[in-house]
Amino acid sequence: MFFHKTKLHCLFASLLLHTLPAIAATPLIAIDDNVATPLREIAQAFERDSTHKLELQTASAGVLMRRIVQGEPIELLISTDHEATAQLQAAGRAGEHDRGQLFAVGRIAIYARASAAWEAPSGLDGLVAALKSQRIETLYIGTLGEAAFYRAAEQILRASWIWADMRNRLQTLDSRDTTLQTLSTTQGAVALLPATLAATAPLPELGSSTLVPTMFYAPLELSVMSLDGASEEAIAFRSYLLGPQAQEILARYGYGAP
Repeated sequence: MFFHKTKLHCLFASLLLHTLPAIAATPLIAIDDNVATPLREIAQAFERDSTHKLELQTASAGVLMRRIVQGEPIELLISTDHEATAQLQAAGRAGEHDRGQLFAVGRIAIYARASAAWEAPSGLDGLVAALKSQRIETLYIGTLGEAAFYRAAEQILRASWIWADMRNRLQTLDSRDTTLQTLSTTQGAVALLPATLAATAPLPELGSSTLVPTMFYAPLELSVMSLDGASEEAIAFRSYLLGPQAQEILARYGYGAP
């Protein structure tokens, strides 16, 4: 009798397991810490707009690459490292036919109020001359809180051979609202800032801007790559990065469409 009941219990448990819906594992998404802030916001929006959940892992590109090559079950890599794609393909971790996809680019612009002692259309050479002659005393750096934009501005000033002279004359603006308020209320303000921010009202009405040639810095190119065994949830998030909701968030952080 006991044996008969045990068999019935086992049969019932087996049927229950087969009728319960499968619980999908939460996909692990690796994000270069240079771009962690906007990607966290995009991930939150994705979770609100879908039934999927994500697990985010942020670190430097080098650390993430080592973890992937060592077999950590990461399903997507989002990075500014151009060599990542080739390295993952060589290591056999890239998804089938996946060479990575560029989904956003951060460019740097020079912005000057109409009342400034220098005009943006004169370009980087004109800015450097005005800084050297101290016609411009303070140079604002709009970073939107992203270290990558500050590093790009530093690259530009180093390439122009004025970094050492300018370090004590720089003022960093870390948020979108602070940047817009400071540049719109400060007479004669001049700044290096993300190009999308230079095009944000009311700045175009109050001054002018020009793009810095990319020969002076490395543009911030964001790419996403699916790794072998990527789940449907991970692929859905990859597609979401190309959509209007994600692109709107990226624009607030200084990134435009490629």
